[in-house]
Amino acid sequence: MALRRGHGVWRNKIWDAGAGIAREHQQAIFQEFYRIPLRGTEEGFGLGLAIVSRMSHALGCPVRLASRVGRGSIFSVELHPAVQPGN
Repeated sequence: MALRRGHGVWRNKIWDAGAGIAREHQQAIFQEFYRIPLRGTEEGFGLGLAIVSRMSHALGCPVRLASRVGRGSIFSVELHPAVQPGN
């Protein structure tokens, strides 16, 4: 995990060196109870990324995913600086 600043925003990046996520599953993994079929997803409820997605949407902080099958994934959340009243 890394927190980096660039172009006026902070990006919190999380690297996953797992099997990667095929393109056909990349949108679905952010839905409640979705688990990628036949990929060791027998544990868990498929709620973690749905919660992250909803929270980030509510805060106006987009979640991004870059993934390659066989190489892993990078999840990132953009954090915008707070605007101070009177500035």
